[in-house]
Amino acid sequence: MPEVIADTSVIQYLYQCDCFFVLPALYEAVTIPSGVADELEKGREIGVVLPKLANYSWLQVLRTQPQSLVPQIAGLGQGEREVISVAVSSPKALALLDDGLARQYAKSIGVSVTGTLGILLRAKRSQLIDKVAPVMDRLNQLGFRASDTTQLAVLKLAEEAAQ
Repeated sequence: MPEVIADTSVIQYLYQCDCFFVLPALYEAVTIPSGVADELEKGREIGVVLPKLANYSWLQVLRTQPQSLVPQIAGLGQGEREVISVAVSSPKALALLDDGLARQYAKSIGVSVTGTLGILLRAKRSQLIDKVAPVMDRLNQLGFRASDTTQLAVLKLAEEAAQ
């Protein structure tokens, strides 16, 4: 099983949609770079509903070295840069990223990528969830950004929309 490295948004949205349980079911262990752990802790401190990482034995926080980070790219946050950096160092790694620019950059340097919607599709195929549509509705309520075209494509892949 490849190493799985998660960014903040994937952790946040799956947790807030009550689908956090799918991560260990699908991937056994998930690595969180220290920048992502810091972002999650700062969010918790200001009242955002986020998991306390220490409560989940399948989450591993990895302290990253600044010199190992991918170059500064306008629009990429620290957490996204750290996820990509860790993934680059592990040839079979899977980066869990939602941000479009981060996904595009990761793919351009050969990193395998999926995001919250891809995880939900895999969870449905693995019979961990019954339907993707209600979770997508909740994601939309939470401010998740995905185009109507992308959402329709996901629903079609989940066999929950007319082909």
